[in-house]
Amino acid sequence: MKRMLLDAGMCLGCRTCENVCAAVHSRAGSFTGAVLAGEKPHSGVKIMQSGSGEIFAKRCWQCQAPACVEACPVGAIQKDLPDGAVWCDTETCIGCFLCEEACPIGAITRLEAEGHPFKCDLCRGRDGGPACVEACPTGALTFAEVDEAAYEAARDELVNHQKGAR
Repeated sequence: MKRMLLDAGMCLGCRTCENVCAAVHSRAGSFTGAVLAGEKPHSGVKIMQSGSGEIFAKRCWQCQAPACVEACPVGAIQKDLPDGAVWCDTETCIGCFLCEEACPIGAITRLEAEGHPFKCDLCRGRDGGPACVEACPTGALTFAEVDEAAYEAARDELVNHQKGAR
């Protein structure tokens, strides 16, 4: 299965990925258009820096067995097969935000005004895959086939690291 990966050594922290994500997921389809239309664009990826200066991308890992999908009482959070994109059907969502509470990574944003969560959906339905990967000026973000066991182990390591940092 294809997964999104970040090579932190190549990341400049320029936040191009955040801006492109916000633009693609806006009603206007562009960052400037969204701002001019009064939208508050949201990004499913956030570039962050740890206390030690390490750059990392806080984003949905599209888990094999997503806790957010399990937590949703109405089935609004879904996982597409075979591509593995985890997404929110905003028409079905009741705004309980149990998915946000269930996410071990904290990759789901609560959009109170809209009444639903927002998260990376791998630009579901977009030709060319995730826009953030396409826009990354250094190629630090990639979307490639990975060893699932290693990917899940890295996710678990991140979850455990976050638990220790709280």
